Amino acid sequence: MNRKFGKFAKIIVVFIAVVIISAIIFNKLINTKYESLNDMDRKILNQLSEVYKIYNNNSKEIWKEDYNVNDIPIVLTPAKKENGMFHLYSYVIGVDKFKSSIFSKEIEVPEEMNLPPIYKVSFLSPTLLKQWLPINFIFSDIDDEHVAFFKYNPVNTESEDTEEAFKYFFMHEVFHEYRQVPIWKDINSLISSIYTAERNKEQYQLLITELAILDKAEKAGTKDELRNILNDFVTIRDFRYDKFTYMEQEKKVETLEGTAQYIEYKYSSLVQDKVKPPITVNGKKYNFLDVFNEKTLNAFVNLNGFIDKDLYYYTGAIQETYLDKLEVDWKNRVENNELIYDILKEEVKKNWVNSEKSVDDIKNEYGYNNFEDEAEIIVNILKENS
Repeated sequence: MNRKFGKFAKIIVVFIAVVIISAIIFNKLINTKYESLNDMDRKILNQLSEVYKIYNNNSKEIWKEDYNVNDIPIVLTPAKKENGMFHLYSYVIGVDKFKSSIFSKEIEVPEEMNLPPIYKVSFLSPTLLKQWLPINFIFSDIDDEHVAFFKYNPVNTESEDTEEAFKYFFMHEVFHEYRQVPIWKDINSLISSIYTAERNKEQYQLLITELAILDKAEKAGTKDELRNILNDFVTIRDFRYDKFTYMEQEKKVETLEGTAQYIEYKYSSLVQDKVKPPITVNGKKYNFLDVFNEKTLNAFVNLNGFIDKDLYYYTGAIQETYLDKLEVDWKNRVENNELIYDILKEEVKKNWVNSEKSVDDIKNEYGYNNFEDEAEIIVNILKENS
């Protein structure tokens, strides 16, 4: 019995060894040129090539001149779906460990793609075990390098010019990790979503009124006109904060997430993609009031997530866009612990000489009373799902 078991064990060991050696050889010999890669892999490298070119030439227009994603060590792993696990290889860029690894092989890519050396690394590499986790991205160290681990799939590679494209997901998340975390002062004081147990109809009615004002501001033809409209926004928001002080936490989300969303919009404007403020869905631009109507609100799959989190990505980013139009140097200020709304308010009120409108006048002008049903829908759905 022991002899048979020993013989069987040897066969298993030999079999495993053959599989490992075959996988290593396969990785080094098969699909090592751009032209031989599958369609999804070529598309992810195309997206990355575009990102590298744009950041090399226009980093100042996206954020600041000293911020460039091209220096970030990256691991890119193909998956069949969101949070997928199974894969045979990953592509690695900028990680020194894989320049001479038994598990890696450099991929030949066209010179005009302007990409740094790319290595295809076998799934057998113990260094990349994290990519077997059912998650889309994670940041972790490989030796002394802080590496961005991402997965791509058929959806975000097929879409190349909408918000679904991998490049926008990638740029958003690495901005958090490689700009905000190491550079911004007191970054841990910011939050990525609000929490409130109170759902008040008037609060949401005022919020929708603010969104109507932000929609109107987009049509402003001059800086003076924009400043006047934004003054209405500040008046209503401050009135809302005075009545519902717990909502001031949304300013922290707007600053943290709004700036990452702003990065997406700035990049899109440079390459003429379809990602535009205030909200883009499936490559189509929507104003805030396009979303805050009875039909759309009732159709939301996860209204709680949108109201408590996603909405502030967009309100933060649009405020930053308007600050650009007012030619305000706001980026240094947010990196030094100022909140984006506070900056906007200060700039709008600076040297203000016009007479102030009353809250009631602004409510009437922007249709506050017309938003009663929408506010009630929001409260009812949020309470039902809490």
